[in-house]
Amino acid sequence: MYYRAIAAAVVKAGLPVGTSSHDLRHHYVSVLLDAGESVVTVAERIGDTPAMVLAVYGHMMPNTEDRTRRAVDYAWTKASRSLVTQ
Repeated sequence: MYYRAIAAAVVKAGLPVGTSSHDLRHHYVSVLLDAGESVVTVAERIGDTPAMVLAVYGHMMPNTEDRTRRAVDYAWTKASRSLVTQ
């Protein structure tokens, strides 16, 4: 019954035949991570642990290296500016 309900919802939504609830969950998580949601928030939304989100979906987190580099650069630039103005 569950699978028939999912299949009917997939057809009604115009999704490709064979789309599963697992596919929908994977899509939901990837959209949230791509939007920059935290791993903790994503885990809360899907009822799982942050460790599981990182283990399963960590590879989907976009530009994490660039984002962390920018965060550190910003902090150092801000600190340098405050030293100059003292």
